[in-house]
Amino acid sequence: MTDNIKSLEPVAWECSSPEGEKPALAFLTSKKPTVEHYENQGWRVLPLYAAPVADSAMAKDAERYRWLRNIKNMSAQELVEMYHGKKLDDIIDAAIAASAEKGDKA
Repeated sequence: MTDNIKSLEPVAWECSSPEGEKPALAFLTSKKPTVEHYENQGWRVLPLYAAPVADSAMAKDAERYRWLRNIKNMSAQELVEMYHGKKLDDIIDAAIAASAEKGDKA
């Protein structure tokens, strides 16, 4: 993930006053020429990045985890012991879809 962040543009910059001076902090949302100005004055400038967006597979896995965590009619351990891999995913997805059709909360 670190490589992905390095390839992204910062959304803001945190600027801290130089050591030995009165502590001050500034947040910038525009890079030019303000960042260079703070750097030239000896301030520490730290780029800030937006959190990466989860991909759809991760989001689906998170949804399955929440469903397993909240099931009431069968323990999650029993379900996981009976099925695994894609079969387990398919069973959970079908149960989530059935709950949605009935209007249950996910």
